Amino acid sequence: ASTALELAKLVNLKISGVWQREQQEEVPLYQEEVKKLLQCTNLTSLNMDHCFDLQAGCFLPFNSNRFPFLRDLFLESCHLEAEDLEAIVHGCPNLVQLNLKGNSAIIASGFIHLSRLNQLEVLNLTCNAKVGDAALMALADLPVLRTLHFGPTKGVTNVGFSHFIQHPYSTLTDLVIALS
Repeated sequence: ASTALELAKLVNLKISGVWQREQQEEVPLYQEEVKKLLQCTNLTSLNMDHCFDLQAGCFLPFNSNRFPFLRDLFLESCHLEAEDLEAIVHGCPNLVQLNLKGNSAIIASGFIHLSRLNQLEVLNLTCNAKVGDAALMALADLPVLRTLHFGPTKGVTNVGFSHFIQHPYSTLTDLVIALS
């Protein structure tokens, strides 16, 4: 997989992880591979779902590298932290679809950064218990968000949820709520 990252013209990349670490047979993706990934600035789609062994802060280099063509980013269950999310928002300003399902290490303030993604249409925040009212209120300002996957969370109250669904400029057409 590491050699594939040396393809400068690569536009679609999927790096598969596994559900259980015990079954993992491949070498985990670490900092060196992410550094090589930063050379693939033509990417339009990146799927790194279930890459459990990513190190905290591995996406911080996205602060200095830009991915202007990246539209779809799938990072389900990758153990991201708030700083990683902030770097991704900074480096990938044109995201249309973002899957952050199951990244329980991201604290509430990290989700607020998502409100800067003005082209974001589809967002999956399922199984992120630390999403709070402030984050949901900030996400209400996303100008073209049409699909939100959300829940379960203890940090969102009726105040935050009401603000989100009653926002005067809401473009939301699909809301998927996971209750458990």
